[in-house]
Amino acid sequence: MISSGKVESRENGHTLFSVSVTWRTQGVKESNAGDLTLTFRMNQRSDEKGQHSLIDPESMAFSMPAAGPAGEEAVQKGSCSKFGGTENFTPCSQTDITEFPAYITRDPGEAPSYCRKEVLDHAC
Repeated sequence: MISSGKVESRENGHTLFSVSVTWRTQGVKESNAGDLTLTFRMNQRSDEKGQHSLIDPESMAFSMPAAGPAGEEAVQKGSCSKFGGTENFTPCSQTDITEFPAYITRDPGEAPSYCRKEVLDHAC
């Protein structure tokens, strides 16, 4: 899984992100043929106990060329009902700062998520 987020705005303790998440399928011979990509907008706020995240279900869009339009629509319906419109809370205890601003999030029952600021190559 590869995810990236871009801060669109920060205002009154809320941060609005544009997010893209891609799940790579192992063993697929055609480059990226089995990938599933989800894009969405997320509003996040923090307090002393952790982070509160809310995904806008109307902004969720999927792309999975190998599944075709019907498969993409089925994935979208299932994911919107599961993730969109409900605020999710992540307690501070699940986040370890490694080298600021990089961190690791450890959600119970899931593999750790490593987050770091993207380093852009500005070579000529």
